[in-house]
Amino acid sequence: MKATPGQFADVDGRYLMPPNYYAPNAILTLKDRGDYVEARWEGGNVNVIYPVSADECIDRMYWARVHFKRNSAEKVTGFSYHLLEDFNARKLN
Repeated sequence: MKATPGQFADVDGRYLMPPNYYAPNAILTLKDRGDYVEARWEGGNVNVIYPVSADECIDRMYWARVHFKRNSAEKVTGFSYHLLEDFNARKLN
């Protein structure tokens, strides 16, 4: 699936990874870059996440599935990151 401009604009923001993630309580910033979503970790590393559907992407560095979660008002509240198991991140802002 090819992303449309602004398709992932509502995912922009900071996210907190859970304590059971490989880097416990890590914070990353997601930014819509048009054709992909950039994930920038606090330590400076950057992952590129490509869309496969309206709310799902693939992190090509690890081939992990990223599924964005929304509340009843359709606002992004976090995402699940599936890499051997599910890790649920929550949106901070």
